[in-house]
Amino acid sequence: MLTLLFDGVAYGMLLFILSIGLAVTLGLMNFINLAHGAFAMAGGYTTVLLMQHAGLPFLLCVPLAFVVTALLGALMEVTLYRRMYNKPHLDQVLFSIGLTFMAVAGVDYFVGSTQQLVQLPEFLKGRTELWDGALGMGHYRLAIIAVCAVLALVLQLLLVRTRFGAQLRAAVDNQRVAAGLGIDVNMVFLLTFAMGSGLAGLGGALGAEVLGLDPIFPLKFMIYFLIVVNFQSWRDPFVIISALPAALAGIVWMLFATRTTLSVPALTGAIMCMGVATANSVLVISFARERLEEWGDPLAAALDAGFVRFRPVLMTALAMIIGMIPMALGLGEGGEQNAPLGRAVIGGLCFATVATLVIVPLLFSMVHGRPRSGAATSFPSGVSHV
Repeated sequence: MLTLLFDGVAYGMLLFILSIGLAVTLGLMNFINLAHGAFAMAGGYTTVLLMQHAGLPFLLCVPLAFVVTALLGALMEVTLYRRMYNKPHLDQVLFSIGLTFMAVAGVDYFVGSTQQLVQLPEFLKGRTELWDGALGMGHYRLAIIAVCAVLALVLQLLLVRTRFGAQLRAAVDNQRVAAGLGIDVNMVFLLTFAMGSGLAGLGGALGAEVLGLDPIFPLKFMIYFLIVVNFQSWRDPFVIISALPAALAGIVWMLFATRTTLSVPALTGAIMCMGVATANSVLVISFARERLEEWGDPLAAALDAGFVRFRPVLMTALAMIIGMIPMALGLGEGGEQNAPLGRAVIGGLCFATVATLVIVPLLFSMVHGRPRSGAATSFPSGVSHV
């Protein structure tokens, strides 16, 4: 169990490295770059190609991936991205999605669709066992955690304590005033975008061995990027996916209760269940955010979202569950083959629906903190949930 927990922390740190570059472009530059995953893929393929064709060691290829991807990002910033800074967010989203699919098609055509393998140095392949094997720490995962800690510290110092960080914040707040103060806004944005692209490439280089590297690598993270952009927050997407562990628990419980083995139909049902659970959570959080903007009280907004969205969430889940009952019972000729799909969907939605209506609003009220100044501490007049 401790080994699984440690591996989960390592995977989380790897995703942090992948997303920290997006935080630079989205959070500091206010530019929606959904092609961030394509830069991560570029870093991964740079590492693989340098190791396979140039014979360079892995530890040299990783920093080179950062440099190559940063230079690629700088080139694209000058030629393409700079013209999109003042465009509406919808144009930025469509532009970056188009770049992502072009990158996927280009890599698939020139490199191929097979998954690439990364050969790690021998000292990174081992594992250290502690407490009689209760905790197994892979050396490569330890290295990922260490790199993540160093990156977080360096970026904190660079963006908060340096002159460059102050110039960047000034340029984002008001480009005209920043230029009047003598700040080269174009150069600041160029360096910032290059840094964000390089960090994406670094994450792709480190993640190639853990996450796998193939042409669809950028698409694996685009859904989460879209949720982040939609809510303009990293907290709300976390709240949305908080219902998914309950869905997984329901799937495992139903398969265990019905003595059904894990199979491809069961995994397909799990994917379907995750999609419905995520859609229901988005429905609740969208309404809660509207109420939060109107009332300023996270608790009142969460309670109102849970009550008002109770019927549509329940109807969506019940429609899916009732529709899957015949399949889950294995009725008809050959019905037993697809029975695991229906059972996985039913079990997952039973648990996920409760989490969507209870846990998701609760976490929403917790992550958004106390009521805003001047906000009402109770429901506005005329709103009743009795």
